[in-house]
Amino acid sequence: MAHHAGTSDSITLTLSPDRAKYLSVASMFVNTNDAFVGETGLSIGSLATGETFVMNMNVWDSGTEANDELAATIPGPAGGGEGFNAARNDDDKVSFHPGVVSKDDGLTTSALSANHRFLNPGARITITRIE
Repeated sequence: MAHHAGTSDSITLTLSPDRAKYLSVASMFVNTNDAFVGETGLSIGSLATGETFVMNMNVWDSGTEANDELAATIPGPAGGGEGFNAARNDDDKVSFHPGVVSKDDGLTTSALSANHRFLNPGARITITRIE
């Protein structure tokens, strides 16, 4: 499911509090070729019932390919292109994602429009212990 800025999803996990002490989360930005958010080892074992943990998450560039914004390299709905391909240009270094350049920004070959733009932090995770 593709989302636009300001939208959210919610999931409920049933975990054993004596065994589930940490949570790791990762998600790709669907209308990019290699942007993602991810955090590992979020401490959830000490949350009391009703307590909430909130964290803003930075968007990372996996470095698997250049950010050319071409439809052919964006597997999401905006592009419909091919996913990862080792033959494409890459630098193999994870770094902060600089954001996308859309056709509305003057990159006429971009498959993206202004509603695909994002800045860091690009996502927020909210964890609430409900029982």
